Amino acid sequence: MIVGSATALTIYDGDDPDMPMWMVFNRGTDTTITMLWDGNNSNNLTSVSALNGIMMFSTSSAGSFGADFIGERWIYFYNAQNNAGYRYNGGGIVNRNSAVSSRIVIQQFNGYPPSGLHNDVAMTVLPNAPIDPSTGLPVPTIAVATNGGVSVIRDDGNVWDIAEVSATWISNLVEFFGGKLIHNDYLTGTNNEDYLIVSEIPTSDVNYLAGGVTYNHASTPIIVYSRTHDNTKLASLNNNTFALGVVDSTNHLTLISHETTQSQSMVAFATTSYNTGWMHGDIKGAFLSDTSTASVTGTELVTNGTFTSNTTGWTAGNSATLSVNTNRLQVTSSTGGNGYAYQSITTVVGQRYVLSLDFTLGTGGLGLIWIGNSIGGGDITQLGTLNATSNYSVYFTATATTTYIRIGANEPTTGLTYIFDNVSVRIAEADRSVNNKGLAVYGTITKSAVATGSNLVGYSGFSASNYLLHPSATPVGTGNFSLSFWIKPQTINVGSGNYFHLFSMGTSTTTGQASGTGFVFKMTTGSVAISNGYIPYFYSGVNAGTDFGTYNANNYFPLGVWTHCVAGRNGGVFYIYLNGKLVQTGSTNSTNFTNTYLSIGSPLNTYAEYGGDALVALLRYSLSFPSPEQILKIYNDEKFLYQPNSQCTLHGTSDAVTALAYDDTTRLLSVGTSSGRSDFQGLRRINNTTTAVTTAISASNGLIAEQ
Repeated sequence: MIVGSATALTIYDGDDPDMPMWMVFNRGTDTTITMLWDGNNSNNLTSVSALNGIMMFSTSSAGSFGADFIGERWIYFYNAQNNAGYRYNGGGIVNRNSAVSSRIVIQQFNGYPPSGLHNDVAMTVLPNAPIDPSTGLPVPTIAVATNGGVSVIRDDGNVWDIAEVSATWISNLVEFFGGKLIHNDYLTGTNNEDYLIVSEIPTSDVNYLAGGVTYNHASTPIIVYSRTHDNTKLASLNNNTFALGVVDSTNHLTLISHETTQSQSMVAFATTSYNTGWMHGDIKGAFLSDTSTASVTGTELVTNGTFTSNTTGWTAGNSATLSVNTNRLQVTSSTGGNGYAYQSITTVVGQRYVLSLDFTLGTGGLGLIWIGNSIGGGDITQLGTLNATSNYSVYFTATATTTYIRIGANEPTTGLTYIFDNVSVRIAEADRSVNNKGLAVYGTITKSAVATGSNLVGYSGFSASNYLLHPSATPVGTGNFSLSFWIKPQTINVGSGNYFHLFSMGTSTTTGQASGTGFVFKMTTGSVAISNGYIPYFYSGVNAGTDFGTYNANNYFPLGVWTHCVAGRNGGVFYIYLNGKLVQTGSTNSTNFTNTYLSIGSPLNTYAEYGGDALVALLRYSLSFPSPEQILKIYNDEKFLYQPNSQCTLHGTSDAVTALAYDDTTRLLSVGTSSGRSDFQGLRRINNTTTAVTTAISASNGLIAEQ
């Protein structure tokens, strides 16, 4: 076990239960570089890696160092070409902490890293690597992440740089993975851009900047993930998967299953309170992923948001005039000001809400939504781009018990009119995807554990008055889309009607089933169709009604057990998969689905079809369709979450990941936080400790070291 500190590196004997110290490398005190470790006193160790008898460690100001234990050589990789290379210490490793004047260059590198500030180091052995005659072992390839980019010392001795174009972008993570290189492109500063990149191991110098989208590479790197944060942790897993962790309470543990393109990759988020399951490609929503069993109830917080006869409940601001225009609110600016209407609502601090409304151009131009803790304050959020007849949604987290909603003009011109309707504020049931656009809660939705002792919950109780709604979701269009979810029907012939509208894309006046530009994914719930389960299929008002060839009574969700389903359109053809297997290939259809009213659990209007008492969990909506192999992976990884006593979240109360490590022998991912260590097998947590992890975790062959 190798332990690095700022000024020393200690190796302990992991074969001995008492873990005695075996060897120590101290930072030198001179500046002549005659010791193994540079004598610059500010030259602190930043990372360490070991492979095939070679140990490499990076430092903060003067390059990377290493010891070849078998070849009795030491390695010095500096930020100047005439100082870089394998070097032989005349006194051998035993004199690593002594000044030894005799040294010879064993191998001179042909390049040098773009910066002496080294942040991370990684090693691998590539196929057909040459054999080192001094050791009899394959020569490793070494990568170093620096403040100027990434340098790779290939096994032929050449050094090739992936150089950052701008000094404000650095790389502080690097790993080898499946014959490729993983590194990040990070804009320095607090909560700034960070791009995770998979690229070929370079065979020439490269200029590459993810944030600035600058590519000079033989094969364009793939940006597999990007977000805004600091202090990322990275660990490579098997099965083309790796993990990210972030030391930031607003972020989460991220698992990434990397494919050939970013649009085909999958990610999964986990915190102390939720697990999304695998989200594919162009994800637009990850719903029903909570772990709290508390039911959620949503009531309308806005008074008179439909303006059927008057403007009661609303107050004019900035000398505006309020009136009713065909059952809609008309705001007329006067005296050259930005006139508006406002009202206050009662909110819960920390609760997330969704405000939705319809906006129609009157004689004015840009409209405005303004949410704050005072009448004139926009300290929570404001949206000044209402410029067309459309539905808009704004999400906010309350910071006070009274919140003011303000709607009106965004132009200081007298006499202009702005028309609003269907103004609503409701509690939002979370969307755990990167979009963070939750569903407005109508009525009461019940939550209960998916199995005894499990912390993932299923959602139920859907009816005409109990459902979830997103009025301005991203429409499907003409391309691919997919739904992925788990469902457990309870009984047959429950509810009003013989159908359960699980996922509908309609309009404010037309359900997805009746619309020619929408659809519904529904299922039969009555014994008239089948007595042992629910039959799933798509339906739409296209061509006076069609199921796209997806209805088949032989396909059903059996009663009393959890079943996984992936369904959607891929390449113009509709498909349904159950438990990882293709069960239905539908017809070809390329209808442009433009509807945006996304509802879960209810057709909203015209259809009295609210049947079913099923539990639903981990519902994901994406504008991409996973491959058959990915669908099988989703099923195989997620099925363990529905077993008794299964856990799927980080242990404790902290989401800030302080360290990550993957053991390729036990295939366990260890995740450290201030609450302890959580050990994951796939998406399921199988063990935890309660001692805080503050700095690092390393795991190998069942042995886990942490600090």
